[in-house]
Amino acid sequence: MNKTISSDEFKTGMRQLAGAVSIITTAHEGGRHGMTATAINSMTADPPTLIVCVNKSASVHFPITRSRRFCVNVLDESDVALARQFSSSREEVRASRFQDGEWTKLVTGSPVLATSRVSFDCALIDSMESGTHTAFIGVVQAIKVGNTGSALIYLDGHFGGYSASQSELAQVVEQAPMRAEQTT
Repeated sequence: MNKTISSDEFKTGMRQLAGAVSIITTAHEGGRHGMTATAINSMTADPPTLIVCVNKSASVHFPITRSRRFCVNVLDESDVALARQFSSSREEVRASRFQDGEWTKLVTGSPVLATSRVSFDCALIDSMESGTHTAFIGVVQAIKVGNTGSALIYLDGHFGGYSASQSELAQVVEQAPMRAEQTT
């Protein structure tokens, strides 16, 4: 394997991977910080842990590193404007990010979007740098389950909504049951 792909080729491929849209937030030295993200995954259920990947140049990177806390606010389809606002790199937009939406707090003090589908309030326990990004690993301290409308998804440079009825979910589960393998 001598040939590596370019970052542009990789980005083109990754645009085909649909991702749930979230706003990652933190509080540090009296300020609130946040960004729109799709690079979020569960890591383990015991203890409940998430992993979020943040560009080192993102305005929220340093505050997460210093405050050692973050919240993942999973967005609803109706939150497109908020997602765009938190993804802007323009200074005047960044300064007013938290003016829209209703924000509260749970355990860590990170901003929690009151209308999110779900918010995971996390304490940072570890991080790993790779290239342009840092993977932050956080143990979930509190969860707020809220809005159950259509999920906001990002695919091929566009926002869209997704919802599944209970009957559709049941049909998918019957067709392809998920099995966990355990090692001892």
